[in-house]
Amino acid sequence: MLDSIQAWYLVNRFFLSLVATLVLMSGFISFSKVYGWAEKTRSWVKGASSKRGVPPMGGIVIVAVVSALSLKYVEGSKSIIAAYIAFATIGLIDDALKNFTKMKGMPALVKFILQIAVAAGYFYITGVSETTIKLPLIDYKFTLSYYWYLAFFITVIVGTSNSVNLTDGLDGLAGLSLIGPFIFIPIITHCGVSWIATIFLGSLFGFLRYNLYPAKVFMGDVGSLSSGALLALLYLKLGEELILPILGVVFVIETLSVMIQVISRVLFKKRPFLMAPLHHHYHESGMEESAVTFKFFAISLAAFCLMVIFQSGYFFN
Repeated sequence: MLDSIQAWYLVNRFFLSLVATLVLMSGFISFSKVYGWAEKTRSWVKGASSKRGVPPMGGIVIVAVVSALSLKYVEGSKSIIAAYIAFATIGLIDDALKNFTKMKGMPALVKFILQIAVAAGYFYITGVSETTIKLPLIDYKFTLSYYWYLAFFITVIVGTSNSVNLTDGLDGLAGLSLIGPFIFIPIITHCGVSWIATIFLGSLFGFLRYNLYPAKVFMGDVGSLSSGALLALLYLKLGEELILPILGVVFVIETLSVMIQVISRVLFKKRPFLMAPLHHHYHESGMEESAVTFKFFAISLAAFCLMVIFQSGYFFN
């Protein structure tokens, strides 16, 4: 259990991060409008015209706030924050190419290779030696060989990073879906990892003030790729990485919908969804954007509540 001093520091850092993000994000939006930074939306997405003029790359503020406060207040956070910033840099380059050039962004293969390189670099630089994987909800562990664990480690980071990126397609959707997985960290641990998660949550709530429908700013790849990577890094640090598919069920659903769409089109020349990821399917079918976001958030919230109940030991007493 948290003592009163620990709780005070967590609350203090949360609100410090929240206020810093609220102030800086407001300035970022104003700056973006002055210099004509605006989202280049895809014309085939329903409601694309309403997104024109909204500043992209708001994730820059989240990354700046989380990195600065974590490095200042969380001992031993340098390696995690370095990897976090590296993923943010990949996303920033991708955003810049999409929004300020005629390119459609960084080539997918190049982006994928860079993500693998950062994840592998973090693995080797930090000297990860524990290769045991813990199955969630049951007291069972198994150990992988060093290189199989390396592959697993990279897959968790790159997979989570890209799944959050895929989910970032409607106002507030990715941000709301990140709340549960990050809140769960201070519930299961009180070490430095929980401090980073708390700082991120403060910044995330500050961002959502401007990103909920109708959005005044978008996260961009700089925010979504880095947020997913940070989430994976923290759970890997805790040795609880297999909880992520449960808490991040929305990200799993979104990623699977893209995989199903692609495989079906290649093998059967049919599209099971009007558009993928899945949130676009519902939006294209006539559901209001805010309603789609709420329904996905409800799924995320249900998964979070279920994990809290299991964590409490209610079913095992």
